[in-house]
Amino acid sequence: MPASPESPGLARRFVRAYAARHGIRADLHAALALCVSEAVSNVVVHVYRALDEPGEVQVEAHKPDSYLYLYVRDHGGGLAPRQDTPRSASDCRSSRLRSQALARLAALA
Repeated sequence: MPASPESPGLARRFVRAYAARHGIRADLHAALALCVSEAVSNVVVHVYRALDEPGEVQVEAHKPDSYLYLYVRDHGGGLAPRQDTPRSASDCRSSRLRSQALARLAALA
């Protein structure tokens, strides 16, 4: 899909539907959607910002055994801090909270 502002929402819906179809515990659906949404949002905001048109972001899910494998791929050059966005204390706090949430999700796995 194109790495556009709509992409995180599409990715969340895809992962929730996939998880429901493949017997993933319902209490984990929101956490899975958050992880994928964060990864896709990073692609949208950071990866292709120097291009006139958005690049592609791919979201894949596989459950070949008792594990769920989620992949978010892009073809950009990696993440770099945005120089056009000032960093306030609330931005740092928000990033820290997201990091803490992702660490808690990893502990659930």
